[in-house]
Amino acid sequence: AFSWRRLLRVLSPYGGLTVVYFITRWIAMRGTTPFAQAGNYAPTLDLNRALSHLVLYAGDFLNISLANPWIHGTGSFATLFGLPSPHTWERTFLAGGALLFLVTVVPALVRDARVWSGLCLTGAFIAPTLLVGLAQTYYLLVPLAGVAMALAVSLSAWSQGPRRVLTVLWTAVVLVCVVNCWVMRRNVEGLFWYSAGNAARQAYQSMIEPEKDRPIRSLTLMVADPSIVWYWKWVLDPFSTPGLVQALANKPHLEFRVQEFDLTKARLLVGEVSPVYFLRDGTFAKFADLVIKAGGPLQTRAGQRFNVQPDGTSAIWLQTENVPRSSVVILGDRRLPSMVAGATAVSCTVPRELYAKPGKYPIYVEDALTGRRSNALQFTVAP
Repeated sequence: AFSWRRLLRVLSPYGGLTVVYFITRWIAMRGTTPFAQAGNYAPTLDLNRALSHLVLYAGDFLNISLANPWIHGTGSFATLFGLPSPHTWERTFLAGGALLFLVTVVPALVRDARVWSGLCLTGAFIAPTLLVGLAQTYYLLVPLAGVAMALAVSLSAWSQGPRRVLTVLWTAVVLVCVVNCWVMRRNVEGLFWYSAGNAARQAYQSMIEPEKDRPIRSLTLMVADPSIVWYWKWVLDPFSTPGLVQALANKPHLEFRVQEFDLTKARLLVGEVSPVYFLRDGTFAKFADLVIKAGGPLQTRAGQRFNVQPDGTSAIWLQTENVPRSSVVILGDRRLPSMVAGATAVSCTVPRELYAKPGKYPIYVEDALTGRRSNALQFTVAP
């Protein structure tokens, strides 16, 4: 029979552990460690965020990819069997699992006080993590053990008939979890750490290698998508300590400044010693003045082809500086099919209609990612 005295006696072995853990984690998050200076780890009371974390944790308990696919991988049992609307099936499974857990555990709470021990252990370990911005999978290791303990005790508290039915249902849930977990984890490229490692390598190849001959101490990355600024801050400057990129470059003191892209700020930063790079749609580009030094041919007669290519088209070459691969040549107001061969050479083909009539047209290079333009040369079509 349930009694408060018995409940306190059952919970007493866990009380000290959970209280000490809660206080220790709170101090760790609030202390003078680098975690305290990282925005995603600064403890704040945000009900919406706490509820979203709880949904994520519930999904993790059932191996459902309901939140961040970088952590959980991609796909699920629904995609494996080709079921329509996979997300609907996943949410249905989550809701069904939560309902089954409540049906199993809630009646047992008044029959066996030991059920409370597992739930209290789970709550005490999860509660501090609801105060921070990041929801980490490893937060769930001890809470998952507490849930399993509460579930096992709850099943034993039921009479034989209902226990058999609940055991069959939970066996089916576990089998679905196993299949679901296998499907999600087989695509390793979808996992968070794999993605982060590739991002660090891409950043090193795109920003550090081009600057290897310069004695730089800091570098600015401006990100077009504000929703992933935090991610690149974490990749490039985790908790203000050397990260993967610094290790690859063998420059432990290299500082990264990551911020949302702002054209005005970027132009102001270009004059500094620190290089400025721009990231959009997975492509890095150095933010510097685009310069055309020379080019040719820059004149022809109306209707007369020039610098004829094997396919019969006319072409113009440009000698440039700081031109990213996202650049395109513009003649007058017409964008031309362009080929960027490194930062110092660009070529383009010119349609016949652009030199069919006499005239003078500006020709310049524009970075399609940032809208920056180079100086202009003049292309002349004589009568």
